[in-house]
Amino acid sequence: MFFQNIVATDSISAWVAKQIDATRGAVKYGWDVDVRPHKKPRTAAQNRYMMAVLTHIVQFYNDTGFMPVGCSAWAMRTDVLKEYWKSRFGVTSTAKLSTAEFGEFVDKIQGAMAMESGGEYEIITPPDEYMEMINRG
Repeated sequence: MFFQNIVATDSISAWVAKQIDATRGAVKYGWDVDVRPHKKPRTAAQNRYMMAVLTHIVQFYNDTGFMPVGCSAWAMRTDVLKEYWKSRFGVTSTAKLSTAEFGEFVDKIQGAMAMESGGEYEIITPPDEYMEMINRG
């Protein structure tokens, strides 16, 4: 269950207590209650932007022959590159990243490309509506 940070703690506690009371007779061992900060999941716009970046990297390879450190020519496909960058930066699953973490991941990819290519790789920027969505949080 998700509660916005404006909901009073007492209201949340009352809701949990009500759920426990409603199932008390049917539960043999007890309840698991998991409380953790809510992470806003990445968006479709972020997915499109990441695919644009990966496509841009493949095009850069096709134009210049440059590939990131540790890559091979067979890996210069968007699906393989995504896995390469996840492995390189220790990201087990992009699906579990928040919007901010996902944005940082894509920024790291482009930063590494620019640095390793000696500045030849031109960083692409997302559309304005993407930036507005990120700034809204």
